Amino acid sequence: MNQNETNQRIAILDSFRFIAISFVILYHFYPPKILYSLNPQIYNYQDGYSFLDYGYFGVHFFFIISGFVIASTLHKTNTLLIFLKKRLIRLIPSMFVCSFLTYVFCLAFDSDNLFPRSHSFSNFLFSTSFVSPLIIENDFFRYIGLKLNYVNGSYWSLWPEIQFYALASIIYYYDSKKFFSKFAIVATVIAIIHLLISSDIIFSFLNISRNSRIMATLSKLDIVFNLSTYIPWFLAGICFYQLKFKLNPKASIIFLVVSILFIVNTANNLNALFIIIAMISIFLIFVFNPKFLSILENRFFVSLGMSSYTLYLIHSNIGLVLLHNYSHFFGKLSPIFPILIIVMFFYFSLIIFKYIEKPIANYFRKSTNEELKKNQML
Repeated sequence: MNQNETNQRIAILDSFRFIAISFVILYHFYPPKILYSLNPQIYNYQDGYSFLDYGYFGVHFFFIISGFVIASTLHKTNTLLIFLKKRLIRLIPSMFVCSFLTYVFCLAFDSDNLFPRSHSFSNFLFSTSFVSPLIIENDFFRYIGLKLNYVNGSYWSLWPEIQFYALASIIYYYDSKKFFSKFAIVATVIAIIHLLISSDIIFSFLNISRNSRIMATLSKLDIVFNLSTYIPWFLAGICFYQLKFKLNPKASIIFLVVSILFIVNTANNLNALFIIIAMISIFLIFVFNPKFLSILENRFFVSLGMSSYTLYLIHSNIGLVLLHNYSHFFGKLSPIFPILIIVMFFYFSLIIFKYIEKPIANYFRKSTNEELKKNQML
């Protein structure tokens, strides 16, 4: 692809991120379910925004985007070490800043203890590891009295991302030429295993109790290493990348159909199915007719999309505490207050991205590029 097409691709993907994060934030704030139970008179817009209950699909949309982006990154990165450095540079600075801000803010303003996990310094440190708290929920850690959790519950989605990075990079740097076919097969097998474990089919067919030791262990592993639940979304993103760049199109179409079948299987009603079809459709338009999405090249959408990671990390607990503490000042206009908070978060995330995340990332990228040049000269 020429340079203009490359720029277009990046711009549209960033706007996709803006769409995804917007749905996630609206899902958390309209209505703020955790707050409605405390004061239904203030949050009396519980029923009026029930359609936003499906905003959680914004996270799944992020997974598709991630599949596309990671496939692209792998093809542009020479070694596993450089790839891992790129990912760490992308993830750690904002995670550290946003986790710390969440911790400090909740200590100062969460006087009603809405989010007790956010008051723990150890949880702040643990969150920067990106590891699931379920990994340390075993007899050994219980024995030594160690119980950790995310400082912000929204961070759960980073764990399947990390697992995806690990699996994709291992397969790619083992055999880059056959990366797609091998990843697609492994992903399909993982999705099938998850489907069997999470349903009653395998238990009834083999006449095995779900409570048996073997099946209980498999079920726990499936829950802890939850990439198995979301891997079809990542696979779909890689398939879209393959189709976008005309790489092995026949196999890409086959595995895209396979991934979509797994994804559709997760829809528990017609509304969810409609949203899934919409997400897949917009990606198909991006792949085959991106000019139709030219409006998404707008700098406003692109800029907000670039800061979506920071926004995702910072918005949830802090935003809900602000709603809890100050919504009563707005009376009947309380549904407007979340909009003001969302605007504030978008602006704040742009500042963090511009003055913290981007400079730190540029510094480490520069050192990484210099290291790569030295290795090439040896």
